[in-house]
Amino acid sequence: MSAVALNLGWVMFAVVGLVWIIAATTRNILRTQARERSRREIYAYVAEGTISVEDAQRLLKAGQQWGSCAGVLDGLDALDDLEIDVDVNDDGRSSVGVRRPKPARAQTPNA
Repeated sequence: MSAVALNLGWVMFAVVGLVWIIAATTRNILRTQARERSRREIYAYVAEGTISVEDAQRLLKAGQQWGSCAGVLDGLDALDDLEIDVDVNDDGRSSVGVRRPKPARAQTPNA
């Protein structure tokens, strides 16, 4: 095999690898954007009063379980840890606050 054919093989291998990496990165970006959009829409429905907080939690939990919104809230063990507050002002405006309570610190026994 000539040196040109050998180098061409390595170049083709590198090109295929780069295309693979770019495609996987693009797929992950698009998937993350779709998850974020879905999550924001669910919170907007809660703010409008269209769905209840419990229904929103079930939707987000179902998305995590079945993979349609998998990883929406990466790092959380369960959505039950979230606190969702909906505040409706006198002028009709509403705001939604979502927070994760800080974990309780483990107490060390005094020696």
